Amino acid sequence: MAGNGSNIEECAVILRPEPITIVVPTLAPGPAEVAVQRNVACAGCRTIVDIVHDTKGEGFTRTVNRGLRRASTDYVCILNDDVESYTDDWLAKLRDAIHGMPGLIAAGPSGPCKTTPQNTGIPGAPYGVIPVSHLAFFCVVLKMHVLEEVGFLDEDFTHGGSDVFMCWAARKLGYVPVWARHIYVAHTVHEHRADWHRADQQTLKRKLIELNRRDNT
Repeated sequence: MAGNGSNIEECAVILRPEPITIVVPTLAPGPAEVAVQRNVACAGCRTIVDIVHDTKGEGFTRTVNRGLRRASTDYVCILNDDVESYTDDWLAKLRDAIHGMPGLIAAGPSGPCKTTPQNTGIPGAPYGVIPVSHLAFFCVVLKMHVLEEVGFLDEDFTHGGSDVFMCWAARKLGYVPVWARHIYVAHTVHEHRADWHRADQQTLKRKLIELNRRDNT
């Protein structure tokens, strides 16, 4: 069931003792704060929200990393500022998909994006936690201690590709991302700007080649 955040009791929120930090990169902190308040109402767990304003036009990667460096919780969520609807208790369920599983680094929901199989999921899908090669970070929950081992997002990327590269780098260290099929988070999918998208895709191609080369030496 998708919630709208208007009634906390409706969402059957279970308050758990340990909070999860939500890092929200944005160019518009006012609207982002309104959207996040709506999302947090049905998160299903305690949260610490960090809305990170990209005042200098640094891009997604550097803006997210500023939030990650400030986080002090065991789990951290990267969340787009344009999320529109979500499965009730979405954040707690994403955390639970990887909690207590040493080999897992991250869980991402179904939702509109350019990444398969995440973009094949639908609201109300049956329970499923499925290993994947990589995730789209429009919404993702990560284990902080694994993130510190793998490293934060690679700042050679401006907007896109850093999520894919992090997942592949984590896999090289033995950590696997998973798709939580039963959780659905909808957001607005924007068209890529040709200039930075082309540059980020070239960076991704180069870095994946380098990563594989290091693994084979």
